[in-house]
Amino acid sequence: MSPTPDPPTPATAGPAASTGHLPGTAGYRLIMISMSAAGMATFVLMYATQALLPELATAFSISPTKATLSITITTAALAVTLLVVGPVSEYVGRTPLVVASAFFIDIAP
Repeated sequence: MSPTPDPPTPATAGPAASTGHLPGTAGYRLIMISMSAAGMATFVLMYATQALLPELATAFSISPTKATLSITITTAALAVTLLVVGPVSEYVGRTPLVVASAFFIDIAP
């Protein structure tokens, strides 16, 4: 019996294989820190209006309950979007989704 060759790894698969940033490298750590900061910033921005809810209720002559809908609807929209985008990112890859998101954010009014 002849020994079977080892399957190609990202480092030996050839120039077409993309290795990205490997776990444990400085670039990978920087990306993880950046992604964590972006995620935290998203939630900070979503809940930043919480302190303004009494002012929003007064300014728009609505009840405080209705004023909280600004946070509730945003959180619900994020939850539903993540349920859709998660599986899509597994199918098409994360990079095309990030590029498309950046494009649409750039052209949004």
